[in-house]
Amino acid sequence: MDTRSAARVMLLGALLLPGVRAQGNTTALIRPWCQRALHIVRHFEIDAQPGKPALAIVPAMIPVYGATNWQVIKASHFTFSEPPNSSKPSAGIDKFGRPHHDYQINWNSAKAARISIDQSLDLELTWFNTLYTSDRLPYDAATRRRYAAYLAADPQGGINPDAPLVDHICSQILERSPTAAKAVEGVCDWIADNVDLDVQTGRQTSDETLARRNGDCEPVSILACALLRHLGVPCDTVQAKFVETPRKNEFIEVYYPDAGWVFYDISDGNIGFKNTDSILSVGWGFYGGAADRVDWQEGNYCVENDAVPFWTKDEAAMGVLNALPTHRSFSSVRVSANRPPVNVRIRRRPIREILLDTGPATGL
Repeated sequence: MDTRSAARVMLLGALLLPGVRAQGNTTALIRPWCQRALHIVRHFEIDAQPGKPALAIVPAMIPVYGATNWQVIKASHFTFSEPPNSSKPSAGIDKFGRPHHDYQINWNSAKAARISIDQSLDLELTWFNTLYTSDRLPYDAATRRRYAAYLAADPQGGINPDAPLVDHICSQILERSPTAAKAVEGVCDWIADNVDLDVQTGRQTSDETLARRNGDCEPVSILACALLRHLGVPCDTVQAKFVETPRKNEFIEVYYPDAGWVFYDISDGNIGFKNTDSILSVGWGFYGGAADRVDWQEGNYCVENDAVPFWTKDEAAMGVLNALPTHRSFSSVRVSANRPPVNVRIRRRPIREILLDTGPATGL
């Protein structure tokens, strides 16, 4: 048995996926693990002034390895209408407090009034069936210190874990949560039962979403962060893009000391994992132009195609997850209260730290 097959036997089994609407107990169809290979092409055009310096800042892709999801860059290649003089990674925070990781590309003296950039990537997305964790709340002092920023209020990001209503909601969830994983699941369920997830609202703070009880992927992720941080579970929002559509996606990641950072996609019904429908850190725009006047260009610049045929196979077996939510269909990983197998890669660094790190990317 080769290494890859052995890893499948140890790590992978039946996955709980969407397919039925909850009636009393929430159930979901079980199917095997899933892996998707994508070929991605990104195209950018920079307006320049011939004979003068030009600058392009374009979003970079990152590799991510974790207990329930992998995003692996198999190959990446740039082509330019005219070769740049230099290129280096850069990173920063936008006005909403969201991190980004970019390439800064320079031309000392542009030859043309427009420079084109094409990047081709081969990407592999993988998700697994089982989350191994037995952690309980409260977490130990060292964990709380290490991830203090992911437990605190974030006014720039709109996350308020100190609101009185947040305390009331969390106290009820905590009473029914013997483990940290149950607390996270309880937050996901409460949002699914009490917030209209189908409304296109744009950006809202956690307080606004609690008051209005509606929101799409971004507001509900911000609200989930507020609830989980109040419970003492480190949490942050993550930006991504749906495969083969111009739509962006936003979900959360939470931290378990024994399992690392794990994605939860609430609005898309993926409780416990990021499905193979989203890719991380692709960007929806770029900076470009003459070095003394760099303009922001908005839009979707990614085209993705499955490099090999991709499909999913539903199986007849059913699995009971819990009694909530009562009005939503959703999917989930299986939670096992055991130590992870030795070859499970546990990610200790949140996506924010990985994006802001311009050194060699390891994803860990």
